[in-house]
Amino acid sequence: MARWLFAITLAVCCLPLLPGLGGLLASAFAYLPALGLAEVSLSGWREVISWPGLSQSLWLTLVSGLASSLLAVVLSFAILSGHLANALLAANRTQPTRFACPPSRRLCDRAGVVIVSLRMAIPRT
Repeated sequence: MARWLFAITLAVCCLPLLPGLGGLLASAFAYLPALGLAEVSLSGWREVISWPGLSQSLWLTLVSGLASSLLAVVLSFAILSGHLANALLAANRTQPTRFACPPSRRLCDRAGVVIVSLRMAIPRT
């Protein structure tokens, strides 16, 4: 029964994507009958490949995408592991934030970091 539900769920999620993928591939190979382009052609791909600086822009896109993803993962792990939370709380001990915390206090410490960070970001008048 679970296999049938999985297959139905997969079909409901993926089948609506197929017409869009077909339209994407048709336009990528210059097959657009509504515009009078009724033959498959690689002319668009040839023009893109002949652009000057294409390899540098592709390399820059790849490096910046991977670097930003790595930075997001590292910061997420730092926040979740508490290293960044402890550093921010230690830096701002002059204004402690009080919470009604459970014995573990980990969740409250992280909430305190958010509030302390907001306090540091908002200019004082």
